[in-house]
Amino acid sequence: MSDRNEMFDHFLDECYPTVNIVGIDFYPADILFECDPIAYRVAMGDWFDAQCSDGIHNSINEGDSVCDWCGEKVEDEDA
Repeated sequence: MSDRNEMFDHFLDECYPTVNIVGIDFYPADILFECDPIAYRVAMGDWFDAQCSDGIHNSINEGDSVCDWCGEKVEDEDA
């Protein structure tokens, strides 16, 4: 798997500072993906798993019945 994930990249870039080498800024997500794609993939998997920990599911579109992170069916809490 060599795919990048924009949401995970954003998470990494928000949590870790850029690295400046000879006046050039490098983003953490770019560094991890390019230098160690296996570590990137493992960290991304852990991050995705954490998005649904403790039964907390996220949905980008209101009224969705499927979690955008794990694909699990989400019950409407207001029902």
